[in-house]
Amino acid sequence: MIKFIIRKFVSPVQNIFDYFRRQRSNRLMMSYALNINQKTQKIHQR
Repeated sequence: MIKFIIRKFVSPVQNIFDYFRRQRSNRLMMSYALNINQKTQKIHQR
């Protein structure tokens, strides 16, 4: 019974952590894509 309660409490916490990790990785990918975009724009401007 106690294990069941702990599992019910832990799974939402893990979901929140997974969500934040996903958000962080998305932000990193976005900044990476923006950097590549700026570099290609500089190359095209020459």
